[in-house]
Amino acid sequence: ETLRMLEIYRKFQEEYLAIPVIMGQKSAGEKFPGALVTYSIEAMMQDG
Repeated sequence: ETLRMLEIYRKFQEEYLAIPVIMGQKSAGEKFPGALVTYSIEAMMQDG
């Protein structure tokens, strides 16, 4: 279910907002404390 919703968010951002995103899994150092896995979609902004 998590990955399904992540795909819905990705599709919305790319198809409706025209913002390309990268889907991925956070590293062990970036994930939420206590979480087994943390997923994200991230966009690179032109200003860095």
